[in-house]
Amino acid sequence: MSCVPSDPRFRLLDHRVGWDAEHHDYLTGLKDSGGVRLIGGTDGITASILDPYIPPPRLARGCEPCNWYLATKPAPRSLIKSLNGCTNQWHLTWRQNCTPITLESAIAIAVDRRRIAVADAGTGRVWIMLLKDAQVLAKIKVDQPRDLSFGPAGEIVVVVKDGHAIQRFSFNGRSLGPRHTVLPAVPVARIAHDRIGRLWLATEHASGRFRLYAQEKTGAVNWVAEEPETLAQVFTHTDAVRSNRSGFCLRRGGASGTLETLCWDWFGRSLAMECVTDPSESDFVIQGQLLTKAIDSGIPRCRWHRLIVDAEIPGGTRLEIAVATSESPMPASQGVSDPEWALFPAGLPHPSDWQVLPAGLTEALLRCPAGRYLFMRLKLSGDGSTTPRVRRIHIDFPRSTSADLLPAVFRQDAAAGDFTERFLGLFDASLETVDAAIARFPALIDGARTRDEVLPWIAHFLSITLDQTWDADTRRRMLKAAPDLFRRRGTRTGLNRSIRLAYNLNDDPAIIEHGLERVWGAVADKERPVAAAAQLGHTRLFSRNRARLTLGASPLDQTPVMSYGNPVTDPHSVGAFRFTVSLPVSAGVDEAVLSRLVESQKPAHTLATLRTGSANGFRLGGQLRLGIDTLVVRPRPQVLNEPGTWLAHNSILGGETPPGPILGHSALSDPRTAAPSLSYPE
Repeated sequence: MSCVPSDPRFRLLDHRVGWDAEHHDYLTGLKDSGGVRLIGGTDGITASILDPYIPPPRLARGCEPCNWYLATKPAPRSLIKSLNGCTNQWHLTWRQNCTPITLESAIAIAVDRRRIAVADAGTGRVWIMLLKDAQVLAKIKVDQPRDLSFGPAGEIVVVVKDGHAIQRFSFNGRSLGPRHTVLPAVPVARIAHDRIGRLWLATEHASGRFRLYAQEKTGAVNWVAEEPETLAQVFTHTDAVRSNRSGFCLRRGGASGTLETLCWDWFGRSLAMECVTDPSESDFVIQGQLLTKAIDSGIPRCRWHRLIVDAEIPGGTRLEIAVATSESPMPASQGVSDPEWALFPAGLPHPSDWQVLPAGLTEALLRCPAGRYLFMRLKLSGDGSTTPRVRRIHIDFPRSTSADLLPAVFRQDAAAGDFTERFLGLFDASLETVDAAIARFPALIDGARTRDEVLPWIAHFLSITLDQTWDADTRRRMLKAAPDLFRRRGTRTGLNRSIRLAYNLNDDPAIIEHGLERVWGAVADKERPVAAAAQLGHTRLFSRNRARLTLGASPLDQTPVMSYGNPVTDPHSVGAFRFTVSLPVSAGVDEAVLSRLVESQKPAHTLATLRTGSANGFRLGGQLRLGIDTLVVRPRPQVLNEPGTWLAHNSILGGETPPGPILGHSALSDPRTAAPSLSYPE
């Protein structure tokens, strides 16, 4: 800052530098430019993507292709129902009086060939039975089961403690110990084993929004985030279509033999398809929190200065930021958190050490006690329809203001000194914006990196006219080449390069200066082009009697009558100061735009003629320009009365066999192409 005597430091928190997150719950965007935000909208995997591969815990696919099993919700007790390939109605898997167990609140079910496992959250047990006659193989006591899956090594894996831990058991109920691994912070909602035996987890961050994790390899304890595209590679696609809290849908064979989508609620009763939909893009969670690690200043007893937040806070949402300092990176815990945020970690340090900034404030001076480490807490909340977004947080340290330039008497009193620093900090912040604008000025006039809307201003600053029809890339090319174009302005080379840049051409346009093509005789010279040298029998010497009609000297009917110019200057005026610019049709040139460009680059006393090549293919006669009048294409049938069509001149009425040889298709000596037959359109 201009008025600050010391050299202040700063720290950034964003997706490029990192957010130093210790915990983040129900938030996303830590690694993208959209900013930290509540989960929802287009974030996460919907049930319609996940269900065909990892169905909901209450639903399990049987051994047969069309067989399914359902653990119903309690009404008043849960039942096990099945759906076979012949009917579309759910029936009891076993007769109720023949079932040796009673399920209070079944929450998950899994099937493995001849075994079935059911997790009962009401009694805290997992039952393993034979699928054929419901014979009980094992009764396992567990704590708050949530989902289960049969593993590849003769084991059953159960998610316990409401999604925060995983335990393993044998088929006879013997404990194989917990799976020693660190699970994602959000509770696990679904689990499944893929075809090679890896365990997959699905965590539900918002209503109907999931994230996928898989073992790094079979038997590993590390989890890797996976994209939904990998599901089809490792899982078998089932008939499950989608699900929500109301029910689920399966794709079944209809009466006509075609597939149709049928839906049921979680009791096995038919349900309208409209009741089972994915969450809309406007569904967000209502609360989310981020706690940072200890941010090290490297300065003992550091006085942290200021916080600047780049955030978007729509109506109906709230952003609350709190900071705390400490000399230790591991201070005492904060204690009991806010009751409204009881589901989130309390964080560090003690509650009395936190400075809570006013809600919605995006710039504030930090008034925490001096400390080497800074802790930050972000609380985002909304009404479910939208979310706040935090894109960047800028932290200045140590405390440095223009008050340091004042005599020490202004800071003798602690309260007065604190007020002086905060008061002058307002002016320092305003001056800092001026300094930042000056520092960014070179980037503002950099045509390669500045914003598109600034390009016309740069062009005006450099006295360059940019056509309104040019896109941003074309304008950047012209600005970058401006120094070289200024040096070559008014020359053939400058005009050539300007056209190539404007239309991004790989080849040069054809520019012909007619003054060099005069038919008057000229004495041969080594430095002259051969075409300009006089040739006996081909070039005539100048004679006023044959150039234009001169009374008493010119023969009748052999000289043109001209009413302008001076006959003496004819050799010098024919074709002088005139040139033609030709471009191929494939360049897609707008002649009005090209005319404006040529006018801005040519000498003022010259006259330009613009033309584009023919789209009808190879043309002989007159001046031939390679790449412009030599397009080797199959000729198209002409339409009589079409502009530019003359019979026996350039017209082809049609026919399957093209008249005459075609380059690359027929030989000139082939008699079959000498006299082709013509057919005429009806």
